[in-house]
Amino acid sequence: MNFFFKVKHYVRPYIFPSAFFFNKANLSKKEALSEFYPVQGYSANIQTAKWTFDDSGIPLGLYNGSWQGELAKRVHISGLCECFFGFGELDRVEDQFLIIDFIVDNLNVGESIDSEFKYHYWKTFISEESDGYFVHGMGQGQILSVLTRGRLLGYPKSVDQYIKGVINSFRLPISHANGFVSADLGDVILQEYPHLLSTFPSVLNGWLYGLIGMNDAIKAGYGDAEFEALYLASLSTLKRQLPTYDVGFWSLYNQPASILNICSAHYQCQHIVLLQALGKLEHDYTLLEYSDRFSRQQSSLMCRALALVTKVAANVLKYKRLYKFK
Repeated sequence: MNFFFKVKHYVRPYIFPSAFFFNKANLSKKEALSEFYPVQGYSANIQTAKWTFDDSGIPLGLYNGSWQGELAKRVHISGLCECFFGFGELDRVEDQFLIIDFIVDNLNVGESIDSEFKYHYWKTFISEESDGYFVHGMGQGQILSVLTRGRLLGYPKSVDQYIKGVINSFRLPISHANGFVSADLGDVILQEYPHLLSTFPSVLNGWLYGLIGMNDAIKAGYGDAEFEALYLASLSTLKRQLPTYDVGFWSLYNQPASILNICSAHYQCQHIVLLQALGKLEHDYTLLEYSDRFSRQQSSLMCRALALVTKVAANVLKYKRLYKFK
């Protein structure tokens, strides 16, 4: 990911909000799970060649695609799932099945501490040189969204065991090596970076992606009462905490509520559409109201300018750099 790539995809939206690929939430009026993901626009990443594909047709990660080693280490699970959603918009079912094949072939199987249940999880590797990895709620939720839609599309290999295995991963406590669900004083949060809780706690877009994936699994008929209760508890926590992500002119990437944690234009767009999607799925006014609020901020040239200046200042104070270009 070079300087010009970052300017095109992550700086330009401050000037031209329409430059971002996300469109509005794409939801049918049916209550049952739709074969289309509730967020549309990922096909633009395919059509504009934002994603690079390996010879087998699997999209490489934006940051780790150039790494050496096995292909599963060189892809990012979120990009992999989002490519599946993009292929769905383009009606390329065979390519969607190729991605499902890759996911189920590379999911890892673990056992809970007391061997009470087995679970499936995806390893997101931390660096090229290390085998260290983490498991995040964003990716696990997106896997649920992919596999439940694969079943709707008639994927020839039964995915039920993998869906149930991924669901089981949500039962792990945050203290577990592969846990990503934090629960403290009634607040249930799906953590995107469970290994960096002191640095990036409660990342909003990752939390929202995880909840949408849980919603997909529940609508598809998976998950027991415990899983549904976990979903509702996390949804309730999100609604209580949403005000802390609003700084008046922009939204925060993560907690705590500090201007230093202001998000980029890229994530402001994600917050708008993901809140809209989850709000429509849940028929929830609070989620929709915050989606509209963040959208009004994004539509304001003054707010975008202030957000850009604040983001640069935050980067200097936190990371001693103007912007992350690699």
